[in-house]
Amino acid sequence: MLKRPEAADLTRIGRGYLQIGNDELFELFQSGYSGAEYQPELEPEELQLNQIELLSLDGTRTRKRTRHPAGTQSISQLDACVAYIAETAQGAGVHPARKLWLPMLRSQITLEPLLGQLPARPYSAILGKIDYPEQQAQPLYTLSFPRCGNVLIIGSAGSGKSTLVQTILYTLSIRQTPELLNWYALDCSNHRLDALRSTPHCGGIVYPEEEEKVKRLFSQLTELMQERKRMLADAGAANAEDYRAAGKGVMPLTLVVIDNYAGFMENYERFAEPLLKLLREGMACGIQFIVTMNAPMDMRSRWSQNFTTTIPLQLNERADYYSYLGLTPQMMPTGEPGSGLTIFNGSVVQFQCAYVADPKACSTLALRAASGYRAPALRYIDKQQLYAEFLQETAIQALPEDALPLGWYTRSIRPYSLRLQDTFCYFISDVQGAGAQAAVENLLLSISQKQLECHIVCRGSTAPYDAQFRQYCSYEDVLSLMTYLRDLFKTRAAAKKEYAASHTEAECEAYLRTAFPPVIVLFEDYNAFCAMSYSPGTRVSYTDVWETLLKNGRGYGVTFLAVWNRALYQQNFQKQAVQLFLSYQTGVHLGGKLDAQRAIETGLSITEQARIRPPETGFALEGTRLSEVYLPRTAAPAEEL
Repeated sequence: MLKRPEAADLTRIGRGYLQIGNDELFELFQSGYSGAEYQPELEPEELQLNQIELLSLDGTRTRKRTRHPAGTQSISQLDACVAYIAETAQGAGVHPARKLWLPMLRSQITLEPLLGQLPARPYSAILGKIDYPEQQAQPLYTLSFPRCGNVLIIGSAGSGKSTLVQTILYTLSIRQTPELLNWYALDCSNHRLDALRSTPHCGGIVYPEEEEKVKRLFSQLTELMQERKRMLADAGAANAEDYRAAGKGVMPLTLVVIDNYAGFMENYERFAEPLLKLLREGMACGIQFIVTMNAPMDMRSRWSQNFTTTIPLQLNERADYYSYLGLTPQMMPTGEPGSGLTIFNGSVVQFQCAYVADPKACSTLALRAASGYRAPALRYIDKQQLYAEFLQETAIQALPEDALPLGWYTRSIRPYSLRLQDTFCYFISDVQGAGAQAAVENLLLSISQKQLECHIVCRGSTAPYDAQFRQYCSYEDVLSLMTYLRDLFKTRAAAKKEYAASHTEAECEAYLRTAFPPVIVLFEDYNAFCAMSYSPGTRVSYTDVWETLLKNGRGYGVTFLAVWNRALYQQNFQKQAVQLFLSYQTGVHLGGKLDAQRAIETGLSITEQARIRPPETGFALEGTRLSEVYLPRTAAPAEEL
């Protein structure tokens, strides 16, 4: 630039020549260093005392260091000058000039101050703020359900995915009532959503180790989708949004969160196809998903193509953004948790997610329905629950007075019970023994609480049960029982005939329920009873009486319960007393090994029939209907005590 030989002398930093005109002025100068440490409180002599110069062995000064008092922080002379000028201008009332650009987004943005800026549109959620330098604007970053479809949040570990999900749910819960919004979560991450569990919008949060709940979640969502399809068809509505707009009834937006998709698939890949079906068909029924994952390769394309909205946070490579933004950005997010990239007005811009400062406040701030409506709770079977605790369940307490609770239908999680007024002969089949014994103990506990008349034909020669039950252990005892039952049936038959002569059938049925208190007869081992009945020897036979009661005794308030074991199927299954009992097609088989019983036709494969199942699980036969059931344990296993 100088085109003079003096330029070769410019070897030190800050040294230069000032040239004006054609050598009118040509002077060597040394620029000042404004980045030096500012120490206004010290005189020059004191500054020299605080400086340490390092000398090499040949005496050359190599470095200069300044000694700082403990607990002090140094600032540069430039920063000190800027601060002094700003302070002086503020004191003089000088207004700052308009900046040419906005400051960068803060790395931590709290959600609460932004809530007042959210548009009044229903189902709008705040994600954070966008930095849009082209227009010098930093608008809110929002998401509108249900138009956004299924939402995929992707980012490396620690990028703020769970925090963003919490922000979305918090915003929606404090602006929508449970009649408009329900949500469920499968949390395979850091349990961050626990703080929102108490809101009335939350139907349940499931963790990967809770296999039964995971199974029930997908089953319940599938049932909900099928039910809503029928409702939409009946109302002539194309989707849930039209259904709500037409005022047809309550069909809340149901959000399902899967936090950490890779963690979910690692444990439950068998639910991949049910998930795909819900992703494809659930949106029209008001069921939408919010899924988080760490890397683009975590999800296969058949699943990822069902997400309408993708929110990429911090990814490992710029090229990873191409799949979600449609182009490779020229910049990367700041790297702070919650930072990411999105498309705004056709440009790639950065955004910073907001976080909830006090998530627990959501339990008090969340809107509640005036009617008290809450999101339907996730129904599941607590397999650690004992029978005495099971009896305290709300659904069990609501059963009719004549119902003896047995357990749960595993598919619908409805109570499985034995209605005395509708049940005449009920068998409990178990070729292994443990399940039937627990079922008998459960039934006797329920019978005892209801203070019902109960007779027990015992397995052995001793009476093992409480004195409140009438127990029969010998042939003579059973003969006396048959005599009692014969007389009881005669008395009730005569009363029924007399009443029916002057009353309608409906009136007669109502009369029988009150006039004939329930009587229960339990056969602890029906095979032993049949062997004794059909081999009276020289004793008086009661076989004809028993078979007559089985043929004609229905409708008189008496219920027979019988335990069937492996020996019965091998020795006495073809006896008339067994076939008559079975003809009522009411009972349960417990513990698996279905190939060893002959009471129930399941239609299962040979392999499935041979499988040994837990003693608490079984198949219930109710006429032509066959259902899987679960019966709670009477007591905890010995190893748990």
